[in-house]
Amino acid sequence: MNQQLIGDLFAEATRRMTGSSSREFSDLFAELIVRECAEVLLKWKGEPFPFDEDLAANLIKEHFGVKE
Repeated sequence: MNQQLIGDLFAEATRRMTGSSSREFSDLFAELIVRECAEVLLKWKGEPFPFDEDLAANLIKEHFGVKE
């Protein structure tokens, strides 16, 4: 897994939620991960080929460094 990316998202959540509850922190951390996934897919928005769910899943896994 891409520890640098996960660490950066964790640090961003920590920076933004200092003094908040663990539930609020978890929610923000999850939101940042989802936003990162959306950004990966939006990079392909203008491509002239049809949407492929397998490609989308593989792009997100690759971006986060998740092995099959």
